[in-house]
Amino acid sequence: MSKIKLFALLVVIAALIFPATAVAQPAVCRFYGSVTPSVTDGTVVGAWIDGAEVATATTSSSNYNVTVDGMGQSYDGKTVSFKVGNLQATQTATWAAGENKNVNLTAGSSSTLPVGTLGIALIPDTGTSAIMVTGAGFTPGSAITVKWGTMALGTVPSAVVADATGNFSAVVVVPVAPVTSATDYTVSALDNAGKTASATFTVPVIMGAKGATGAAGPAGAAGAAGATGAAGATGATGATGPAGEAAAGGVVLPIIAIIIAVIAIVLAVMSKPKAAKTENKIENK
Repeated sequence: MSKIKLFALLVVIAALIFPATAVAQPAVCRFYGSVTPSVTDGTVVGAWIDGAEVATATTSSSNYNVTVDGMGQSYDGKTVSFKVGNLQATQTATWAAGENKNVNLTAGSSSTLPVGTLGIALIPDTGTSAIMVTGAGFTPGSAITVKWGTMALGTVPSAVVADATGNFSAVVVVPVAPVTSATDYTVSALDNAGKTASATFTVPVIMGAKGATGAAGPAGAAGAAGATGAAGATGATGATGPAGEAAAGGVVLPIIAIIIAVIAIVLAVMSKPKAAKTENKIENK
């Protein structure tokens, strides 16, 4: 084999191998950020996926840096929740291979947990997004259901179980839309043994005042002509109009009639003497 052919073969092999190696992402995802309120150095921060702790790190100057190794796991796209000590943080993140994600954590102090008796605490107890629910006095090892009023809520982690001392913590999301006036809601926790406790969460006003009415839009195009309506009722008869003028010749005819009548009278009068003379002749004979 010539040197040129050997070199070309090596180039092809390198093109097939090295690009895949160069773009391949490490099967880890790193999370880092601050912890509020401040915690002592060495406080354990745990990362949880599907209810299992998958990585831990300790704090330094209230900051943490934890790496979740996904080698051999199907973590891509899954939700990662965090615990600071034994308290659930309100923030969550999504696992993605090869990424470094800044997630500043907020967790309640130990004083927010009910002590001694059955109860729950909400951190925060007002807002519109996520709530950390912590509880104490529940049945150890019992599954916990968190409710908003009468509606069961999804939680992080998805399966919440009271620990050996009856404590638990979980994150839920406020399931209501923005309101125009502050409204109180009841959040409760219930275990399998029937133990339950509740607390009040307030959704504040987050809608502004109504804006001014906008200008009227342009007139729309004329619509099609409507159908012809039904014929109306016959109107009332109008008043009788004035008499018309006499027709031509209206005066002449009466005059002619009078003349004829006069002639008839004259003829009648003239015929009477003849009858008298005839009678006289008869008498003389």
